Formats: sequence, structure tokens, C-alpha cells
Amino acid sequence: MRRLMVERGFSQSTLSRKSGVERTSICRIISGKARPRHEQIGWIAKALGVDTFELWTAADQPDEVRKLLEQLREATDRIASLERDLEVTRANADRLATELRAARGRRAT
Repeated sequence: MRRLMVERGFSQSTLSRKSGVERTSICRIISGKARPRHEQIGWIAKALGVDTFELWTAADQPDEVRKLLEQLREATDRIASLERDLEVTRANADRLATELRAARGRRAT
């Protein structure tokens, strides 16, 4: 979070004003004395112009943790893509089943 603040030229006060999170809370989060609440993470990420995942990966984490988080993001993106593909496949299967029933109905008459 600190790196993102520096990159954007944000002070703790600026981030507080833009996110709606109290400056004292920002200070405690940065220093590791407090963990942000779920909604605060979203507000801070929005103020910094990043998604919540990027906010966490930008944290001062060991490289192996950062790599695991990136792998998790890639896997999550892949799952979302597969879910979209599955929906298209289901729609196509439904359409083909309807066409098959219609063709059978025409043959029966």
C-alpha cells in the first residue's frame, strides 16, 4: 500500500480523504498495527485506482507469497473463462436439443 501511495504522490491524509478511511486507521494499517476491514480494503483500493487484488499483491509481501497470489489470480481468471465457455456450451446444447426435437416431430408427421 505504501508503494502505491508513493507512486501516486499520496500522503496518508490524501489517501484518507479520497478513501473515507480515517487517517489514524491508514497509519495503523501501514504500520501493521491494524488489519483493514473488508470494506476499507475496497475503499482504499478504489482511492488508489487499483483492484483489491492488486492492493494485496502490492503489499510488502515475500516474493513467494506474491507469486502464489498471482497464480491464484490467474487460476481465478481461468475459472471465470471456463464458466463463460460452459454457459455458451449449455446454450448450444439446449438449442441443438430443441432443433432435434423439432426435426423428430416433423419426421413423425
